Amino acid sequence: MSGLGRIAFVHKKYADAERWYGDVVARFGYSHFVPEAMYWRSVSHYKASNDHTVLSRVAEELRKTRPAFRLAKRFRGCIRDVTYQSECGDQ
Repeated sequence: MSGLGRIAFVHKKYADAERWYGDVVARFGYSHFVPEAMYWRSVSHYKASNDHTVLSRVAEELRKTRPAFRLAKRFRGCIRDVTYQSECGDQ
């Protein structure tokens, strides 16, 4: 399913990608696939809506529930960049 999410994301079908990644999160609970699916689900939502608040929410959730998530550091950098762009109008 996460592969289908990635294909949808690459083809800029962000709503479909968000749905596929959401399915991974819902169906596989505590699997090692879930943190990355949470990450990509939120990025898909952001790309579809420009709603950067979802990024900070999922980053906080990942920090609390999955502190060893390997993309956590990169994700925090993305949030900082997106928040800066939103506040400064640099889109």
